[in-house]
Amino acid sequence: MTDLSESSPDLHKNTNQRTLSSTVNPSTEETYVIIFHLKTGAQAQFLALLEPVLDAMRNEATFINAVLHRDPASDNTYMLYETWSDHEDVINVQQHRPYRKEFWDTLPGLLTQSRQIQIWKPIRTDLAF
Repeated sequence: MTDLSESSPDLHKNTNQRTLSSTVNPSTEETYVIIFHLKTGAQAQFLALLEPVLDAMRNEATFINAVLHRDPASDNTYMLYETWSDHEDVINVQQHRPYRKEFWDTLPGLLTQSRQIQIWKPIRTDLAF
């Protein structure tokens, strides 16, 4: 992590004394944005299966962050935002972790349509702690 607090005094205007830091390595990091359209009544099962996966991902060496969102206009639509430091590791290792199996096996029966997946390259991350 690169601390930017010394590099430019203007970076801290109106930040309420929070630390500004950048963690982006654009050459290797990728963010996966996944949209899930759930069947009515499937939300509790979806979350019960996904939350242990998110908890386990947090311990992976190439994991950077994940944020799960729910569409305020639709209780049946969720967006998962995951950032990882190594695409090849995600494809060849992470997707095959045993802790994902139950989620992967059950997911098709919870969805009204296939997941929508996009891959993005982060160029800047701002976090306030």
